[in-house]
Amino acid sequence: MKPVCKFIFSLWVISLGACVNFAPHVGLQGQDRQAVLASLGPPSQEQSTTGGAILVYARAPYGKSTYFVRLDAQGRVAGWEDVLTPANFEKISVGMGSGEVERLIGPSKIMRTVNSRGHKAWLYPFHNSTCQIFMVEVSPQNQVVGTGHGPAPECESFAE
Repeated sequence: MKPVCKFIFSLWVISLGACVNFAPHVGLQGQDRQAVLASLGPPSQEQSTTGGAILVYARAPYGKSTYFVRLDAQGRVAGWEDVLTPANFEKISVGMGSGEVERLIGPSKIMRTVNSRGHKAWLYPFHNSTCQIFMVEVSPQNQVVGTGHGPAPECESFAE
């Protein structure tokens, strides 16, 4: 192997070791907050709960999951789940505050202005077999004015 290729390959191997995990793994169960941060990196958001906290890992725009890692009152991992599910999407309704949306499905990492009144579309890519994304339209007053599904950007070329 040429020296330049060896160097580039070595950098690639080293960079793999520096990456954090994309999703929680079974080894985190019962571990403390520091273990979660070491494994997954800093959370997108943290939510307080009556019995602990939730570390939110929104993996968009490149991933289709938002993981809620639940910590108990002692700060240990009690479990986790991917909250981008149709059941959670159905809980979001017109008039709901944007904070309530984030408590259900986390923050959106993809936002677009949708009209001249300043409304934003929060886009949530999620795992599904129909190549759809979930959308929440939010007013400047941080209220939900609509929800729906649309084609995922990576699938639009197939629709033409």
